Amino acid sequence: MSVAVLVSFSINLLTSRNSQPKPLEVQIDDSLRQLQEDSKRSSKLMEKFQSEIIQRQAAIKETEIDLQHLQEERSALELTAPQKQAIQYLIRRPQTAKEILTSKEFWLGKVLVSTIFLILGIVAGRFMKRSD
Repeated sequence: MSVAVLVSFSINLLTSRNSQPKPLEVQIDDSLRQLQEDSKRSSKLMEKFQSEIIQRQAAIKETEIDLQHLQEERSALELTAPQKQAIQYLIRRPQTAKEILTSKEFWLGKVLVSTIFLILGIVAGRFMKRSD
């Protein structure tokens, strides 16, 4: 037991010599060195962040340019109303004779108008003959 007490006393004596407080100047120097290292690390991180920001901004600009080109191509591909109607007219199948003769468009738009002008022409012709 006395050997254990002697070993423990010697360990305490050695650690107490090593654990003496450092002088204030040394502590301040250590703190300043640590602050400088931290400052260097933070500067490196800031540079990395800034380069990342620059890269992302460039990627955003490229994406915006690509989007603008795609929108221009899309607007070039879009048809105007007359073009759509022309294509629909070309796609539509021709009407059969039965459909033509049973449609109101044929009777009111073509036959009736033609008949009215024919009768007016005949009446005007006879009126012109009588007045001579």
